[in-house]
Amino acid sequence: MPNALLLAASFSLLSGFAAAQAQVLIGPDGVGCGTGGLAVLSDGSNAAASVTFVYSPHDGELRVTVANTTATAPGLPGPTITGIFFNTPSATVTSAALVSQTGVGKKPRFQLTFDDDANAGPNPNVAGCLGTFNFRLATASGRDGIAAPSTTVCGDPAATSVTGPVTFVLQLNGPEIHNLSADVFSATTSRNTGRKVNVGVGFDGGTCAGSGFLGNGDICRVAVFSRGTHGIGETMTLAVVGGEQCRAFLGVSPHEGPVDLGVFVIPVSLPLLFSYDLGYLPSDAPEANLQVFVPHAPELIGFTAYMTALTHPYQLELYNVFSFARAYQFTIGNGMSYCPPHY
Repeated sequence: MPNALLLAASFSLLSGFAAAQAQVLIGPDGVGCGTGGLAVLSDGSNAAASVTFVYSPHDGELRVTVANTTATAPGLPGPTITGIFFNTPSATVTSAALVSQTGVGKKPRFQLTFDDDANAGPNPNVAGCLGTFNFRLATASGRDGIAAPSTTVCGDPAATSVTGPVTFVLQLNGPEIHNLSADVFSATTSRNTGRKVNVGVGFDGGTCAGSGFLGNGDICRVAVFSRGTHGIGETMTLAVVGGEQCRAFLGVSPHEGPVDLGVFVIPVSLPLLFSYDLGYLPSDAPEANLQVFVPHAPELIGFTAYMTALTHPYQLELYNVFSFARAYQFTIGNGMSYCPPHY
């Protein structure tokens, strides 16, 4: 793909997108730790949740809103959410702090544990068979977990539970926090397991209902973002992160989308500036990168482009199983190392 590489080398990019939300659904069509990976709790019952991410790249603020959507009979006990697990691409975030947590009913009492390297031990954020994660929001007791509306606390119908949705506000720090989006937190996968998921949720039913860890069932959920410096005369990286063994085709357009082609909708407009086949995402840390060097060309400063990725599962390209990453906006910046030419 020499032409694609040549075109790619013409751009240095600075993320310029507004905060957008990305939602992950946990339910019976997902992944669990039962026989065959079925998404059921220890007693064979179903549970469900929604996890929504909203991220502000300007100040590194991540909002995570969690709701227990388990179908239960009013007045009867049901499983509560006692753990929420999710990820960030490697080497992007070095620390995180839980700033606030708000819900309905009594005040949530979750604590944040952050592991900047979920690949290497020690691994404090393990969600059973779903593997290791960067982020864990957890409470020590099922009585303090997030309950579905109209359910009761196991063993104590008069007890007050935390009902959803509960919103957690996290402050992130690290070398790439200004390049991230809500989508990367919903697409990066767990590590050290054969049952990788994007997001995991721990349910505790006490002695009245089932318990266990459930993950989402999205096939080839991916996100695109950038790494590194963003000025002319510097090198940056265009990245795709998501499900293992998903093939990713990177595409960059000078125009905002979407474009409805009837068969599918492209998040960016046509024609593309370039496309590049990044191959299959590796299984250990599913991310693929394209290095981009930007020449000392001041006329590029201020140019805005839009990036997406077309993906399909391993060896399923002939079955029309395709999906697109949501568009990521970037703008060429003025590199710190740039010196105007002297005449």
